[in-house]
Amino acid sequence: NYTSEETVVIEEVDAKVYPNPFSTGIEIHKPESSILKIFNHLGQIIHTDNTNSSQLKINTADWKSGMYYLVLIEGGTIIFSEKIISIK
Repeated sequence: NYTSEETVVIEEVDAKVYPNPFSTGIEIHKPESSILKIFNHLGQIIHTDNTNSSQLKINTADWKSGMYYLVLIEGGTIIFSEKIISIK
């Protein structure tokens, strides 16, 4: 679940999420050192990735339609946040 342990600092970060809205998958370009977390509308973590990759492809075919919250975290600080929408 989302907790307030992370400090929220939204900065100019070189990050992209597309397509948005999406149906079967999303692609994310992010800083290599950042941790990706995606939450559902209940605040439950449904996906996390802490690899040192700057490009991720996530299969979302089994996700339900609705709004999700994507955050990138570096050093305990949220550096990027975006609402993403799944449509089926």
